[in-house]
Amino acid sequence: MEERLSEALNAMNKAIAERKKLETDAVQASDELQEHKYEIKMLEEKVRQITIINKKREEELKNEKEYSAELESGRKSMEAQVRDAQAKLEEMEEHTKRESKKISISLESRVIYRELFLFLLTNFKEFKKKSNS
Repeated sequence: MEERLSEALNAMNKAIAERKKLETDAVQASDELQEHKYEIKMLEEKVRQITIINKKREEELKNEKEYSAELESGRKSMEAQVRDAQAKLEEMEEHTKRESKKISISLESRVIYRELFLFLLTNFKEFKKKSNS
């Protein structure tokens, strides 16, 4: 009976030791679980913050693209205005050349007419003098 009692005591001691080991393992596993939960919570917070930052950057990028499109549209509009102005300038230059040529011809005609008039006037006065003499 002593032997059975001794075996039972040994079995009980082993069971107690095993129970303590399991309890220690359970506490350690619980602590590790808490650490992992904390790490997950921190990672989730980082993900949330990164998501917020990404959304802000996406909005900034969208705004930059819109602004860039507006600038591009303005640039194209300005280029069209410059082309139109250049065409008008060339047209005006051509018109000015034609008008200048007309004015030049007109002035030359007037000079020739006046020279002829002076020539005739001078010759007429001389003719008159000769006729009267």
